[in-house]
Amino acid sequence: MWQDASLLFWSKHVTNAQASKACLYPIVLVQDRYSGAYSGGAWLALAEGDHSCEQASRIGWIMSHGPSGNDLEAAAFWQAHPAWIATGKTPDEAIARLRAQNSIAAMA
Repeated sequence: MWQDASLLFWSKHVTNAQASKACLYPIVLVQDRYSGAYSGGAWLALAEGDHSCEQASRIGWIMSHGPSGNDLEAAAFWQAHPAWIATGKTPDEAIARLRAQNSIAAMA
């Protein structure tokens, strides 16, 4: 009960921008298996890396599927990738893009 009350207190005092930023964590950074050939960036940033994706954590899933699958799977994944993943030439750029695309998605 106390946790629920503290969460309610916290949520009332956090701006929408802060709340949407908090929803991205934990952010996981991984080097792209294909060095950006399909994704356009050497680094991948994943929002909520511990959340489920096809009965695995997102980080577990992307290590063997989607962007890290075979050439055809990786190419198909990046054609219409989910908002929970972004790329960049550097880790900082990947995180910035992840935050930016999730800010846009939250406004839509």
